[in-house]
Order: sequence, then C-alpha cells, then structure tokens
Amino acid sequence: YVLGVKDGKHQYRDLNGSLVRVERYENGQRSGKWMYYGPQQTLVQTLEYRDSELYKIDGQRINSKKD
Repeated sequence: YVLGVKDGKHQYRDLNGSLVRVERYENGQRSGKWMYYGPQQTLVQTLEYRDSELYKIDGQRINSKKD
C-alpha cells in the first residue's frame, strides 16, 4: 500500500500457506496479470488488466467497451 492505496504485487494465501492468487495494482487500479491457483498451487486462471479494464482471460483477448 502507498498512502492507503493498493500498489504493486499482492499475494494471497490460504490457512496452510498455499498460494491462492496474485494481483497487481498501480495507484489503486487493477493492472497487469492476475493469477488464480487451485489445489497443489496449479495455475487455473489468468486475467489481464489494462487501464483497470479486463483485457484478457487465459490469454484470450475479450471485447471491451473501448473496442
């Protein structure tokens, strides 16, 4: 956090310490690749954000309001 606003890489873990998800922020805005993990910390989904808008799901570009 910078001045109370999320910034940079945030990792979330379950009670056993296993990685559940990784998120990235720039000045409180969603940014870059977010990764979600399942059992045995296997990657189950990736989301990519550009200008805080969802841009890709699992590497596939999606249509947005800006397109």
